[in-house]
Amino acid sequence: MIEREGTTTTGEAVPFRWECGCRETPVLLGTYEADGRINLKSRDRYWHVYGRVETHCPRCGAERVLDLDLAPDHGAPSSAPRPARSA
Repeated sequence: MIEREGTTTTGEAVPFRWECGCRETPVLLGTYEADGRINLKSRDRYWHVYGRVETHCPRCGAERVLDLDLAPDHGAPSSAPRPARSA
């Protein structure tokens, strides 16, 4: 599930949410910005990357891919689950 970027009352851009829609309340996997920066938090570390990120949803286990290199406007990246890799 992907949410569009909004703005605050002061006009500042708010990042897009990268979510897994496996639950009634979607699981937040990270956020990304219109310039292509992906923001991830893991324990006490914050990661800011550009390009492609792969992860597994901590709730349902589905592999999720966020690839902003392929999204023409960074507003509609593919976030569909990928099939399991064969051994």
